[in-house]
Amino acid sequence: MVRVADVAPLLGVEEGAAELVPVELWFGKDDKLLRRLRVTGVLAPGDTAESVRTVELSAFGEPVEITAPTAS
Repeated sequence: MVRVADVAPLLGVEEGAAELVPVELWFGKDDKLLRRLRVTGVLAPGDTAESVRTVELSAFGEPVEITAPTAS
């Protein structure tokens, strides 16, 4: 279990009603890098105890180009 206040900013959500949520972490067997993060429970307003957020991590060390969206 982790504090919602610690994990909510990583997932881009505002804190919900729960104080603690279960988190599962997957690490690479050989490189020990974090590969997947799964958080279950109330992280943001409107979530339920069954809400699940999964983050997949890959392409470590590869360059990333980020382009700002155009104004509409």
